[in-house]
Amino acid sequence: MPLRDRLRGVQTLDWLVLLLFVVLVGYAWRFIRLYETIDDKRAAVSDRAEWLGELTALGRDVEEGEGSGAEGAFGEIAETIRSARGAAVEATVAADLERAAEDIRAGNRTEALRHLHAALIGLRAATGTLTAELGVLVDDTRTAVVGGLVFGIASVIALASTLRALAAMARWRRRWTLLTQATADGVFEWDIQTGRVEYSGAWRLMTGAGEGDTLQLWWDSVHPEDLGELRAAVDAHVAGSTRAFEAEYRLSDGRGGWRWVLGRGLAERDGRGAAQGMAFWQTDITDRRAQADAVERAALLSHVTDALGAGVIAIDEDERVSMTNAAIRDMAAPWGSLDAFWSLLNGTMDHPTLTGCPVCGQAQRIGGRVVDLREPGDKRRVLEVAWTGHGHRLVPGRVVTVVMVQDITRRALADEAAESAHADVVVSKAELGRLMDAIPEVLLVLAQDQILYANAAARTAFGPSAAEALSALRGVGGTGAAALLRRLDGTDATFEVSVPVAIRFNDANAELVVAHDVSQRVRMESQLRSAERMVALGGLAAGLAHEINNPLTYVIGNLELAQEGIGDVPGRIARALGGAVRVRQVVAQLRALANPGSSELVSVPVGPTFESALTLAAGVGLPPAQVTRDFSPGIEGLGNAVWLGQIALNLVSNALLSMSSLPPSARRLTLRSREEGEDAVVIEVIDSGTGIPEAMRDRIFEPFVSTRIKEEGSGLGLYICRELAGRMGAELSLETSGPQGTTFVLRLRRATSPASAQPASASPAPRPVASRGRVLIVDDEAVLGEVLQTYLGRHEVRWEGTAAGARVALSEGGWDVVILDIVLPGASGIDLWQELRQKNPALAERVVFVTGGSMTPDVARFMLESNNPSLVKPFDFRELVELVDARVSAAREEKRA
Repeated sequence: MPLRDRLRGVQTLDWLVLLLFVVLVGYAWRFIRLYETIDDKRAAVSDRAEWLGELTALGRDVEEGEGSGAEGAFGEIAETIRSARGAAVEATVAADLERAAEDIRAGNRTEALRHLHAALIGLRAATGTLTAELGVLVDDTRTAVVGGLVFGIASVIALASTLRALAAMARWRRRWTLLTQATADGVFEWDIQTGRVEYSGAWRLMTGAGEGDTLQLWWDSVHPEDLGELRAAVDAHVAGSTRAFEAEYRLSDGRGGWRWVLGRGLAERDGRGAAQGMAFWQTDITDRRAQADAVERAALLSHVTDALGAGVIAIDEDERVSMTNAAIRDMAAPWGSLDAFWSLLNGTMDHPTLTGCPVCGQAQRIGGRVVDLREPGDKRRVLEVAWTGHGHRLVPGRVVTVVMVQDITRRALADEAAESAHADVVVSKAELGRLMDAIPEVLLVLAQDQILYANAAARTAFGPSAAEALSALRGVGGTGAAALLRRLDGTDATFEVSVPVAIRFNDANAELVVAHDVSQRVRMESQLRSAERMVALGGLAAGLAHEINNPLTYVIGNLELAQEGIGDVPGRIARALGGAVRVRQVVAQLRALANPGSSELVSVPVGPTFESALTLAAGVGLPPAQVTRDFSPGIEGLGNAVWLGQIALNLVSNALLSMSSLPPSARRLTLRSREEGEDAVVIEVIDSGTGIPEAMRDRIFEPFVSTRIKEEGSGLGLYICRELAGRMGAELSLETSGPQGTTFVLRLRRATSPASAQPASASPAPRPVASRGRVLIVDDEAVLGEVLQTYLGRHEVRWEGTAAGARVALSEGGWDVVILDIVLPGASGIDLWQELRQKNPALAERVVFVTGGSMTPDVARFMLESNNPSLVKPFDFRELVELVDARVSAAREEKRA
């Protein structure tokens, strides 16, 4: 109650003077006791206000890394709290401060801040309790004052004491207000009984919220995706299910953006444990999360580039070297330092301005040059430098450009030798033959579809006659055209073929064809595209952290609660399992985007494909929009699932980016599918964006054409989408575009056998009960081995964590099934399987492979060609049990036969 209201209540009590005369002595005695009690409470409130100020200052020092003396200060304050009057309520606060001191001694600043915040919340709750007690004392004082007013001096003393008590409460309230204004964190109090909320100025400044004193003002400031879990956490604490409230969520900054905050709170409870009010404290952690995401992306980029054979160097927008791989560091070794090497390299070439790129998963080579250098020891080094037009924001606010360097010294020397040989006009026939044999390029002299002459390079590559290469070379027209030819050793190579030149050979008309082996360059370009694709996936994976962290949070939370036996334990375990399945689905989506897979055309569901595209687009932070889904049920098209997913992601991303300049209420995205006749499926992507300029509409599917600014678009996205659509026998077109938005239409061939169709049957066939068998598990994860032993409890199961242990177990014999991990310490699961196939082919056919999902090309090819089943972690344990049971039954049948 405000101070003026309490004074008005005191003034209305003078009419009770005569009635209370008989109890004057009692009132006087009671007043004296109240005066002493109020004085004690006031001192306690003052102490706690001082503690709050000291702890807030210490917390700020610890956050800024300047809290060198915080350890001792926390201990002193904790000891003061334990010895202070009325400090029994703050026993938990003192314990939290002691834990914070221990965390500082251990160097764990994050945990120290967490315990400090818990102590502040507990101290504020205790202060609130003291304030409530002061209110009760004030009411009692008012009664005493009313009695004292009957008789002059007694009434004056009672009124003066009451005013002092109320003034003390007002001073405490002002101190509390100053404390909340002094901190940059947002603070607010919620009176659960009245529903009113008092927000601090820092909280309103943080959120940009307007006037209001209800909890709805907070709910309206929280991101819609975080609101449900946040409200559940608050309700759980109010109900007494949690010791304290703590959650990370996104909060509006009042300017159309979102900031991550760490919210903490503690409820004030009555004697029965019912919550009467809550105090909340929220801290901005946006920069901390951004730094963690940047570290993850940088680590992913480092692993990708180190796997490449060519040198890779990343240059930031200030022309500084920001990242290198092992190959480029080896190249720079003769020059003493990487900076010296890059300065020399950069000074000999025209370095272009490099642009940013959207998440399209494709590389764009827009520049390249051959650089001729001399090492400090005068050794010649010829390098081919290629760069892309894509920039990647690995660090917020910094654009990083990837440059690839390939050592082509040997090829350059061969080219120069060839040029020198051609310049020598007067040569004998024998000298000409030796000269042509010395040229590393493939030289063929053709006449009437016959090879009259082949130099040493051609004979080495294709055999003495080189006849098999003739038809492929004759079918290639134009300089720079490529032909894929089979070498004598059985390997395939890509050759660039020149236009045939008319010459005289052995006094007859003939044609000279020159073919240059560009296999290494093709591989380099493929590696560059893969590197760009993986870097884009690095940003996407960092963006999808939210999609994984949200379900992972409530998986951990439910499992912790289940472990403590709180609430519905089976229900919490079921919810945790659902969250884990959601994480598995997100990882599966990311794996599908990273692995192009085969080019086989199958039945692909349209609706789920575009839903996945929406999820991935949201995960990389594209501007949100109001999405209308109008998918006809059961529609499936004929195509490649990964290619269709890339087209869907690009169309959805372009649509969202075209609406980024519009206010959120004006951003509308419509996804619609329908059948067209009996043979086609039509998919429409309609946005309300700014449209495509009329001058660009006819060229929108050409490479390097983009409606976005130079730093944001590469101009390859729609070009790649049309290429992928063509490979599937589909058609991608721009239907309409104008100020009111753009419509893209994708026409797919209709699938004749939908993937979702299932043969009708009255009921599924019952699975036969497996006989008890002997199962060997070979996996380096002991915890997984323990889980598998439990799932396969009906059998005799043995686990081995190494290849050596597995060999010993296999030598004992008698196994019906082997569950084998592809990757093992010190060995390969494939090598172990090949050894088993030599010794026991029947058991090798009953091996079930498991893998974590990260596979080299050789391993992926083995898994595709193998007839053995393989499961990717995290797999469905019931599916594994069925595979094992079936193979145990088969093994028993073989033994009986």
